[in-house]
Amino acid sequence: SLKAKRGAAMARFHKVKPKALRVGFGQTVILVASFPGIVWLWPFGGQRLSEAPRAHAADDRGTAAADWRSPDDIRRSMENDEVLACFLDLGEDGKKSQTLWSENLHDVPTFEATCITRNLDGLEMLREEFPPIIKDGWLNDLGRAVLHDAQKLAEIFIQSMSYRKTDGSKRDVQKLRIRLACVDHVQCPRVHWDDVPLRLVCTLAGAGTEVLPEGRADRRTFQDLMAMPLERQVALNSKEWNQRVSRAVSHRVGQGQGVGDLTPVPDGWAVPLKGSAWQGEPGASPGALHCSPREASKRVLLQVDLAEYL
Repeated sequence: SLKAKRGAAMARFHKVKPKALRVGFGQTVILVASFPGIVWLWPFGGQRLSEAPRAHAADDRGTAAADWRSPDDIRRSMENDEVLACFLDLGEDGKKSQTLWSENLHDVPTFEATCITRNLDGLEMLREEFPPIIKDGWLNDLGRAVLHDAQKLAEIFIQSMSYRKTDGSKRDVQKLRIRLACVDHVQCPRVHWDDVPLRLVCTLAGAGTEVLPEGRADRRTFQDLMAMPLERQVALNSKEWNQRVSRAVSHRVGQGQGVGDLTPVPDGWAVPLKGSAWQGEPGASPGALHCSPREASKRVLLQVDLAEYL
């Protein structure tokens, strides 16, 4: 059963021994620390990487980091079974896209556009789903820019998926689903993982997806919550749920600000998030814990998934 698979995955997850080392890629030095079940690589230095939240203590470590320009860096990070999420700085292109969308966010209507493609040539189908103001109107420069971003993220997704599974086989990427959405509400307020092999998310404008660092996550409590009857899960509001999953609750909780342990992905960055189906069927392995920003606000998301899991 799915519940049994999750239990077995969590048992394997807690057998990992902590360790620490320092490595570097490019001109950036990264601190690598392994907590139960995950390796956290944290960037220090670098103009853009310094914008990410910094690690001040063991339970503050962030997610893995890789150079988006290097397929080998991405593949090595994702092949590591202990890495569940990976911050990717998209460089100047990411900054330009973030600036362009942010400056025009007030005029962008809420919408959702999706396309399913077997190859990157099919991304033009996404344009057909854009609202008129972005497709043919005075904001059509946003439409042109986002097709470029979608192709880059699709390529990164394919690179992230080109790993060998524990049985030695390689995953075959068939069809991708590309999703561009402008939303003005909190979609997924509870800390959770996705029952997919991988989901790549990039926030083009507005608040970014929030990741719960592994050193601050209480996986055993999360497992208990997921095992509860659905009616008991629903009885907990998202704030109560997230506080239980977090090992340490910020002092701001008492002031109604929520859990302070979540790390937001910076605007213009991408984050591949491993799901519970990374090594097989949904529930076969623990996924990266994350949630939508806790405050309702307008934001633009670009997302890539394997179409067969949706």
